[in-house]
Amino acid sequence: MPSRKKNSPTQTSPRTPRTSPRKSPRTSTGTLTILSISIALISAVVYFLNSHLERFYIFSTSELHDLSLRAISTHGNDTAAVVTFIAGELSEKLPGGYVNLDQEWIFNNAGGAMGAMYILHASVTEYLIIFGTAVGTEGHSGRHTADDYFHILKGTQLAYTPGSFEPEVYPQGSVHHLERGTVKQYKMDEACFALEYARGWIPPMLFFGFADVSAVHLMCRRCGGRLGLRANK
Repeated sequence: MPSRKKNSPTQTSPRTPRTSPRKSPRTSTGTLTILSISIALISAVVYFLNSHLERFYIFSTSELHDLSLRAISTHGNDTAAVVTFIAGELSEKLPGGYVNLDQEWIFNNAGGAMGAMYILHASVTEYLIIFGTAVGTEGHSGRHTADDYFHILKGTQLAYTPGSFEPEVYPQGSVHHLERGTVKQYKMDEACFALEYARGWIPPMLFFGFADVSAVHLMCRRCGGRLGLRANK
């Protein structure tokens, strides 16, 4: 009988491990070069614009202070009339929709302080608002890319810088100038309202302004979700 050939097991060739392609030094160097050039160009543009910011301002700090004093002199502690006086005169001086006359007051939470604000004007280089509260508030000023001027229309604002042992006191009619890059603790005792004017780079300030609002919104969503789960159970 013919002998049957045994099938030999199939021989498999050993698999060679796959190696991930390595980036050549030239590619990394090219990326770093492009990144460095981009940063240099952006820095040059920011420096140029920063040195010419004065051209974009439409308000004067001295004129705003004079306007605040005249409004207080005319209407005293009638804050509603003071605000209307300021908005009306600014609108007459700057026609064309630069000043918002629609008094839409909204809550503002920033740096732990809470109050309400009415936006008179806002742009990339300036904002002008009425900010205050009828019950008092306290918080962190933040460190900003703009100079901030608080023209106190009613009440008293207190401020504190680390290392000092006495508060800075800003009564009605005074101006609290928070210089660009500086930081303070501030307090508005009881009812206090101010004409707040900021000039410089405004967009970076929005992150500080919206941080507390975002945190509160997130907390409310989480609490709402937990309450919903408990109710379903």
